[in-house]
Amino acid sequence: MKPVVSVVIPLYNKEGTIARAIDSVLSQTISDFELIIAEGPSTDDSSAVVSSYHDSRIVRFTQEGHGVSAARNQAIHMASAELIAFLDADDQWMPDFLETVFHLHSLFPSAGMYGTGYSVFSDGKLIRNIQCEPELGDRTFSSYFLEYVSAGHPIIITSAFAAPKHVLEAVGGYPEHLRVGEDHELFGNIALQYSVAYSPKICSRYNLGSENNADVVDYLLEVPLQAYLDHISAEEIRHNTVGLDEYLDHWKIRTGGRNIYSGFRKEGRIQIRSATTSRY
Repeated sequence: MKPVVSVVIPLYNKEGTIARAIDSVLSQTISDFELIIAEGPSTDDSSAVVSSYHDSRIVRFTQEGHGVSAARNQAIHMASAELIAFLDADDQWMPDFLETVFHLHSLFPSAGMYGTGYSVFSDGKLIRNIQCEPELGDRTFSSYFLEYVSAGHPIIITSAFAAPKHVLEAVGGYPEHLRVGEDHELFGNIALQYSVAYSPKICSRYNLGSENNADVVDYLLEVPLQAYLDHISAEEIRHNTVGLDEYLDHWKIRTGGRNIYSGFRKEGRIQIRSATTSRY
C-alpha cells in the first residue's frame, strides 16, 4: 500500500545534523510516510549515522548525478506517494509539518505546491519567524510573486515545502544546471502554472550557518527564473503573474550583489542595472 506522503532528504557531509533531521521526520503526527534519503559521496560519517536507524519507512540510495538537484530529482522519480515533501539535512520540522501540508492538500487539491511558515535559527538562537499575514490563515495566494515582493524575503523554502509528484514532473523537477537558487527557480516555475497554497503556521526550522553554504562562490550565479522566462511564450503561463517583474528585479539585485562580492564585478553590475521597476 502506498504511503500518503514521500519525504526527501538529500545528504552530503551532514554528520552533525542528519540525525536531528531524521528524528524530526520520525516524530511527525502523520506516520504513514516513506523517508527517502539520497546519499551523496560524503567524506564524513553521515552514512553511518543513517545506518544506525532501523525503520522500514526509510529508503536509502546513492545518487548517480551531481549536486543536490540531481539527488532530489532521483528521489522524486522513486517516490511512491503523490504528495512529496522536502527537508534539508541541516534543518528540521515541527511535529505537525506533514499534517499541515497534507491538510492544505485536502483543502486545495489543485494547487501546485504547499508551503508553511518557518523559523530562522543561527547558532541555536531564534532570529525571526517568517509568516505571511498569519491573520488570514490557510489560503491560496492570488499571486505568489506579489506575496514574495511584498514580504521582501523568501516566503517558502525547500524545508517548508511540498508538492504533488505529477506537478514536479510536469515542470521538470529541480533545475540541475543551477548551483544556487534552484529551489526558487522551481517555485517560480510551479507558480507560473498552478496556484500556491499556504499555511502561516510555523512548521519548519531553517538553520543558518551550514558549512556548505558559503557567501563567496567561484562561479557566476544566474538570476532564478530568468532563463526559463526568456524561452517560453506568454501562452504557456497559466497563472497570475502580478508582481513578477518586481520579483525578478529582487533577484537581479540580490544575485548581482553576490556576484560582485564573489569577484564577478562586471557581470554583477549588468544584472543589477537590468532591474527596471520603480520598486528597485
